[in-house]
This record gives sequence, structure tokens and C-alpha cells, in this order.
Amino acid sequence: MADEGQKILDEGIARNPEDIDLVKVHGYGFPRHKGGPMFHTARRAVPPLHVDGEAAHVIVPEV
Repeated sequence: MADEGQKILDEGIARNPEDIDLVKVHGYGFPRHKGGPMFHTARRAVPPLHVDGEAAHVIVPEV
């Protein structure tokens, strides 16, 4: 869900992640206590999932 939200931001459909969270919470019933999918993902610090055609893998940033 957060990947789709990122695509929406990249395409300029939404101005910021908070806009997406508001729509998901108030329009689609995302659990309010989680703050929306964009906030929830940022808070959990989940690395982005990339698909390279055959397999999906997680890119772990080097620290």
C-alpha cells in the first residue's frame, strides 16, 4: 500500500504523504490508530520493496 502511495507522490497526484493518509483513513477505513499507510510505514522504517521482473527483494540500505 505504501508503494502505491509513493507512486502517487512521484506522479504529483498528491502533494505530501499526509494527504494520502487522510484519504486512506477517512475515505477507505484504514485504522485511524495506525495513522495511515504512509505514516505507519515510515514509523516502522520498512525498507522499500523492489521488483526486478522475476523476484521481489528488499533493498537494505548500508549504514
